Amino acid sequence: MIKKFIYVSTVIAFVITGNAAIADHHAEEKPYPTFGIEHFACNYNEGKDLGDLLKVSEKWSEWATETMDHPYSAWLFTPMFFDSSRSHDVYWIGTSDTESSLGAVQDRWLKTGAKYQAEFNKVITCDRHNMFRGQTLRNTLDGSASGNAQFFACSFKETASPEKFDAGTKGFRAFVDTLNLKEGIWRWWPGAGHFGGNDWNFLEVVATDSMQVRFANKAKYDHHDGDSKWYENNGDVLQCAYVADANYIQVK
Repeated sequence: MIKKFIYVSTVIAFVITGNAAIADHHAEEKPYPTFGIEHFACNYNEGKDLGDLLKVSEKWSEWATETMDHPYSAWLFTPMFFDSSRSHDVYWIGTSDTESSLGAVQDRWLKTGAKYQAEFNKVITCDRHNMFRGQTLRNTLDGSASGNAQFFACSFKETASPEKFDAGTKGFRAFVDTLNLKEGIWRWWPGAGHFGGNDWNFLEVVATDSMQVRFANKAKYDHHDGDSKWYENNGDVLQCAYVADANYIQVK
């Protein structure tokens, strides 16, 4: 994805100073299921490509399934639509059911994963590793083996409040539910490894099983004047921008 993907980098304080009260309040209420996310931004070494990475990932997945004591799923994200600001070839996104479980997975990897780390190092060089707290807003996908993801960077406006934020989220989610779209929607709140802060408060990620479904969803959304509904619910609270786009393949 593009550089903005994890600056969608940057997957620091929980959010930008001045907006922490809004994010903390929302996190405490936990109106949606939360989980842990880690993110690596990487480039292929000379002569290597996705095929090489998939071979290493397949071997790693077999080892991880036998070795890890906590749940862990992983995907490779490759930029789909991009411009000259793209800075990485591929992104590794790993998730666990909680941030604590993800920490346990990371501990196990540091103790026992040296052999496979060496194999990954032959294929890719990663210069960024950070974490997010994920929130599931909607998931009507048929599966997670492959698909497309859009990333939106969202910032709180000065007129935002915890009450407006929660009400806007619930109101817009209710509208989206009426459309019966096949998609997953998550919020990623920045956590460990976001050094220096970000110019956004959270990422909103929208995933579909295919490009065809993605644009079919968009046609239905536009037909029901979705943007107007979004501004009606969130216009006083958020400012969001489309910042990255990638296709993904699940490797575990």
